[in-house]
Amino acid sequence: MPVRPAASHATPSMIEQVLLAALFLALVAVASLPGARAASAGVGWVPLWLLALPACSLAVAFALRRHRQAAAAASQVPAAFRRRRASAAATTAARRATPQRWPRIARRSAAG
Repeated sequence: MPVRPAASHATPSMIEQVLLAALFLALVAVASLPGARAASAGVGWVPLWLLALPACSLAVAFALRRHRQAAAAASQVPAAFRRRRASAAATTAARRATPQRWPRIARRSAAG
């Protein structure tokens, strides 16, 4: 089994730690207090506010962190690879910019 370097295990940010703590406290409140499992006229469905919203925001925070890590890894691509890709994109753009020859052939056959 390969061992991952210690740098790949980033510690959660302060926001992620707060969201984890809020999610834990909400789970304890919903499991312990019957009033936390009920619906309220002013607030609505209380478990949604206590559990689902911190869980969703925590999932978004983790997804954003993974996206940032992937973007940072993509920016470390060697320069030779980037140049090769840029030249391939320029060649493709030049091919698309050339005019089509089929209309000329169709005109010649209609005139001849």
